[in-house]
Amino acid sequence: MIFKFICALALIYSVSLAAPYRPYDHAAMLKKDASGKQSIDIGGIFSVVDELWAHARQYPLAFDSQSDQERASSDLQTLDKAFAFLKEQGLATNLDDDALAYFELSQARIFTMEHNFDVAGAAQKADAAYKNLLAHRPNDGEIHAEFGDFLANSGRLSEAKNEFETALKLGQKRSNMGLAMICLMQKDEICAKSYLQKYLDFYPNDKFAREILGAIEDGSLKIEEKR
Repeated sequence: MIFKFICALALIYSVSLAAPYRPYDHAAMLKKDASGKQSIDIGGIFSVVDELWAHARQYPLAFDSQSDQERASSDLQTLDKAFAFLKEQGLATNLDDDALAYFELSQARIFTMEHNFDVAGAAQKADAAYKNLLAHRPNDGEIHAEFGDFLANSGRLSEAKNEFETALKLGQKRSNMGLAMICLMQKDEICAKSYLQKYLDFYPNDKFAREILGAIEDGSLKIEEKR
């Protein structure tokens, strides 16, 4: 990874939210029909990616133990191969529009998580996957916001800001948080405070945002840069 910015408070918070990781059982995803023909449970694989995403969508990773993290790294490799196989065999094209969109989003998330695990080349794959998604769904604010998360977590702050601002225009109010974090990465606490206040107007029960805002106001927030 080129470099990662870490908000110390975010690190503490993500660790506190960590839950035991449920390992991926690839054999459980293989199904057989009445004739004995084998197939992959697409819905099951989507659920597994969602489980991983809850722990590894951003850096720092949020696992309860080192063993969970190591198993998740191995599971990611298996999932990457499974998605590549489905795509190469043309099986993904048999999905309806909504399922195909989620297939593509799940693959982009796999690349993002691999990037967070420092897998070589994963950042480029994630970048291409999100851009391809947005080429077909330019008005999907959530994808813009998620791409912004990836870019910000990769240190590409100017590009991330553009994605968050686009997402905000498309109605994704959570992007105020992303913009606040960019301000913090740039050591601009006044800017961060403004976006956090806007974010809390829509998500008043977000404890994390309130803690960051409180830390800015009392001067206790520390920001570290990891290279």
